[in-house]
Amino acid sequence: MLKRPRDSAYRQKFLQVQGFHAKGWVWRQQSYILRKNKVRADKLNIEKSIGKNMLFNFLKVFSSTIFPMATFTYSARILGVAAVGEVSFVRCVISWFCVAAMLGVGYYGRREAARLRDDKIALSRFVHEMLFINAGAVLLSYVVLLLLLCTIERFWQCRELLLIHSVLIVLMGMGMEWLYQALEEYQYIAVRTVLFQVISLLLMLLLVKDADDVAAYAVILVIASSGSYLLNFLNCRNYISFSWYGQYEFRKHLRPVFTLLALALSAQFYTVLDSVMLGFFKGNISVGIYTAASKTVGMTSALINALTAVMIPRLSYYMGKSKLREVKMLMNQSIHFMFMFAIPAMLGLFVLSDEIILLFSGNGFGGAEITMRWLIPVVVASSFSYVAGEQLVSLGREQMVLLAGVAGAVTNVICNAILITGFAHHGAAVASVLAESVVALVSFFHIKDFIDKKSVIRICGQFLVASLPIILIRMFIKATGFYYIWQVLFTIVLSGILYFSCLLLMKNECARITVQTVRDGLQKFLKKRWIQKRTKQ
Repeated sequence: MLKRPRDSAYRQKFLQVQGFHAKGWVWRQQSYILRKNKVRADKLNIEKSIGKNMLFNFLKVFSSTIFPMATFTYSARILGVAAVGEVSFVRCVISWFCVAAMLGVGYYGRREAARLRDDKIALSRFVHEMLFINAGAVLLSYVVLLLLLCTIERFWQCRELLLIHSVLIVLMGMGMEWLYQALEEYQYIAVRTVLFQVISLLLMLLLVKDADDVAAYAVILVIASSGSYLLNFLNCRNYISFSWYGQYEFRKHLRPVFTLLALALSAQFYTVLDSVMLGFFKGNISVGIYTAASKTVGMTSALINALTAVMIPRLSYYMGKSKLREVKMLMNQSIHFMFMFAIPAMLGLFVLSDEIILLFSGNGFGGAEITMRWLIPVVVASSFSYVAGEQLVSLGREQMVLLAGVAGAVTNVICNAILITGFAHHGAAVASVLAESVVALVSFFHIKDFIDKKSVIRICGQFLVASLPIILIRMFIKATGFYYIWQVLFTIVLSGILYFSCLLLMKNECARITVQTVRDGLQKFLKKRWIQKRTKQ
């Protein structure tokens, strides 16, 4: 005789579907089979949803990187270096106000909403509280922005662009991106992001025609960055209710929100400080040249981070299950994969810097290739900082990430103050490298107990040796005299093939997994196309 089920809803379900003995509530044997199959199905669905979420998240990051690069390539040739520099300066300034207006809700809201997503009333109440907190922060940010606009001459000179970009403060506050991430609506996020990026690219081609269209360029950037947030607000009715519940509790959220705000501000501070200080001390031209150099480096780092970020959810899962052996294995593996892409990318950017600047920025950005060479070590340093930071968050050590960010911010301020006055954008590049290196070192100090240092050094040696033929390939292709676009393309393709061939000869496990994954994906795609073709016939 089996025990009576305690859950009334669960009991009622089986009464309707499976049935019970009228006396004694005796479970039938089939109910166990159904429950066991349900658990297996749920587990399979979870694994499939994680894989799908990873795919859509990479699509979002990829589109958010490629489309802005395409619009920058076009606008740099139309508007010129000074206009591009002025817009970049304004966007860096406004980014601080956006972070302050969000008050760390992005981190906190995503975590708490994920816990409440099965209770619509509790989730709706929490979202209301976050929106009220964001509204107060947005209002305060606008007041501070208007005061600075009236008191600082540099801000008053670009007041039109500052007011246009200030719309970002409101849209980010009401966009609730964290809610959709908590609900794991990654497909919606990816499709929406790609849609607005395509719209912005089309608007750029239609509206930006000459050097006087700077305001139109700024409006299009705002649409590309946060137009989707308005759609988020309109679409959230499908997940929450806007009914007034009353008795909202704001005080309990303030401490974690402000703690996470400090983490976000420290990261944002040293990321955009160099462009802001260049704008104050050296003007728009230096900012434009620095922007042209940093765009490609930043795009490369973002793509590498997107490739390694897919391991973080599994790391959190292992940590939640207290599987320390698997945690250490996955932490080392993610660092190996990061270096596998970062080391050849750094060398490739160095040998192709002249052609890359010409390809993405045109002829009006003289000196940007030198700045880009100074910036190239950021690819390795920032990628390692990102991986280590995500690992520390998964381990529950957010304070260590904050400490690393503060150390990087202090280093950036001191180095920029010393170097920008004498070396302009070149000095800002060196300051960024030093700041990112400090963040990477502090992060490494806190995860070193989980890292097999000998293995990392050995693997990095393989990556470095396999990357050296890139120099020979570049010299050979440059001697052919091909058009510079073809030189970039041929160098990347041939270098990639030779790089992975060398790693496979060295029996590198990361390279084997990468090649196997790509090969399986291509086989699956070709098989699907062949089946579709046979079906049509």
